[in-house]
Amino acid sequence: MLSYRLGTVNDFHWGFKSVLSYSKEIDIKVGSIGQAVMQASRPRGIICPLQIGLGVQMHRKFGSHHLIETLNKLGFCSSYSEVVKYEMNSAKALNNTVPAYSPDRFMQFVSDNVDHNVRTLDGLNTYHGMETIACVTPGNKAYSSVRIPRKDVTLEEIVDLAKINTRYLVCKDQEPIIFQPLKIQKLEMCPDDTHAPAKCIVIVISR
Repeated sequence: MLSYRLGTVNDFHWGFKSVLSYSKEIDIKVGSIGQAVMQASRPRGIICPLQIGLGVQMHRKFGSHHLIETLNKLGFCSSYSEVVKYEMNSAKALNNTVPAYSPDRFMQFVSDNVDHNVRTLDGLNTYHGMETIACVTPGNKAYSSVRIPRKDVTLEEIVDLAKINTRYLVCKDQEPIIFQPLKIQKLEMCPDDTHAPAKCIVIVISR
């Protein structure tokens, strides 16, 4: 049966070494513990990759502020504010370009809709959007590691980078399609049903 046992420092070191020696992923555990010690000793001097990496993974998987802050207090990952700053700097650094693309590679765009806060008590603060990613094959190892700067990025800057200009399709030997404003005719009672309280609304879309 599993039980708690308080012992000396030597007992702790012996148990720690025995656990690591029988572990299959000893390199990952040693690196995680080592980087946790380095981050705790110099919290403002360095940002360890495993610390920020675990924070980003937890944020993308669960989106929980409480979970990330709890792991940060235990020394396992970066703070929630640092994770959000990294994600915003990554979006600004990569922009909407595809640096790994070249004419000898195949690129395909994949889009899907995203819904956030679909049902709220007051019907406000809902979000419905379309997200698009670019897939390039074969991959390019030169762009597998991109240096992300650490700056203060505002949400307005991210929104400006994500804007896409709207263009209308223009075919050869054909006039361009121009959408005119909607015209609503004068509202009148329906002649066939004069007792109905509803009115007929006729909308004409002009080209």
